[in-house]
Amino acid sequence: MKRIKAYHIIIRTLCAILIIIVILLIIIFGNGFFELGFINSDIEQFINNCEYEKTINYGEYEINLYSKKAFYEYEKNNYIDTIQIKDDTIYLGNKSDIIITNRNPYGRVGSAFISDVVGMFTTPLNSGHATVNIDSESIIECVGNSDNNVVRIVNNEWFEDIIKYGEEKENYIGLRIKDFDNDKRNEFVRLLNNELGKKYTFSFLIHSKDTFYCTDLITRTIKKMDLKLNYDSFIATGNDILISNNTFIIFVVRKVDFKNKVINLYYMKEE
Repeated sequence: MKRIKAYHIIIRTLCAILIIIVILLIIIFGNGFFELGFINSDIEQFINNCEYEKTINYGEYEINLYSKKAFYEYEKNNYIDTIQIKDDTIYLGNKSDIIITNRNPYGRVGSAFISDVVGMFTTPLNSGHATVNIDSESIIECVGNSDNNVVRIVNNEWFEDIIKYGEEKENYIGLRIKDFDNDKRNEFVRLLNNELGKKYTFSFLIHSKDTFYCTDLITRTIKKMDLKLNYDSFIATGNDILISNNTFIIFVVRKVDFKNKVINLYYMKEE
């Protein structure tokens, strides 16, 4: 009888945990899709404010450049380049800029089942990946799909990554933090450097001071500067950073024609 009773307790406990997980998923997805409407509107508004500039050749690709001038004070203050072309290489972002994508990070690794499950979360939550620029040519990130799943500094190869792996209509979005002068940029980068080598975690609900996931690294680090990017204070997603009143869009990249190898790059430039 004791074994049967213990068995029933275990079953009830597992059922309760399952119900809680389902409720959390409903909340996460519901909130994510609600946020997505505002985010897509902001992205399209940014794109619509850009005007065609020129087309450049980039290897086998044609890159259509569209630009808009910095207009608001928070865009003009302490302006630094949002994209740079050096030695025939396109670098996205600059010091302390945040780059976010909704691309499925497991779209090219692991099993199809894992890829599909992960994709269900990454697309509506814009949580494919997120990084912060150390400068134009290097970024800091925390990844969970490599042989080195830690906070690390790597080359800024975002544009090459888009060419190799990007799918049509996926978003690659650059964000800048409002009212960030050079001292604040340096402080943010310094705080991020303090986390180098700390491990990636797949536990998005339980926080440890020595483990992170990509958007968690960004939101928890900048919180030390008394700045909030995780606006709903729940699981930190790309949506949270995108919808935050403390950030604004500085570029959007889309692979718009896979067959003919065409990419549109929309970016903000100095007035």
